[in-house]
Amino acid sequence: MRANSAAKEHVGSGPGGIPGVYPVASGNQNCAWMRAPWGEEDDGLHAERRAEVKSDRYQRAVSRLLKEEVLYVKFSEAEGCLTIKIRGGTMRDFGDCLVMENGTDREIACLGKLVGFKQWQSLELSGSSRFREQAMLECLRYGVQVLGCSMPEHLRARLMEMKREPARPVLRPVAAPKPRSAPKAAEPLGKDAEREMLESVEHYILDMLSD
Repeated sequence: MRANSAAKEHVGSGPGGIPGVYPVASGNQNCAWMRAPWGEEDDGLHAERRAEVKSDRYQRAVSRLLKEEVLYVKFSEAEGCLTIKIRGGTMRDFGDCLVMENGTDREIACLGKLVGFKQWQSLELSGSSRFREQAMLECLRYGVQVLGCSMPEHLRARLMEMKREPARPVLRPVAAPKPRSAPKAAEPLGKDAEREMLESVEHYILDMLSD
């Protein structure tokens, strides 16, 4: 079933008849649903993914993953989901279902990172055509198979361009060069050293004259 923009939830079935807590279908909400690539869903795996969003460890990991975008994360026991507020949107993580508030570019970029982090092998998308196309491209970048959608030609071309693009070099901090120490000033000769130097010069001159 599909999700909507309303806040109400109920216990029902997601795609593939997976029981769980999902938003009520009354619109065209932008969602990504975890799916089994072999076609037969594992109820235990879905339950495990729904439980993991409750853990502090998972919430800290999401905060680190989206550190450039995230404003806060907060788990709601009543809704059974983790709300992820980012710059330019809001995402709701049910563990095996990700719901985008508006389907913005930033939400889609974070969606790709999340499904890659969750190591979903495949998923199903619902929502607007623009969201599905952009989310498909983003998920494919992370090696996640998208089921139930045919890729338009312009997305195929874009995907081929992305494959040809060279990987961005990893920028590493360069150690600052050590400042060169100023040359030490010549120290004045002591009296004994000065006398020895004068004597050696005198002997050198006498040798030259004797030749």
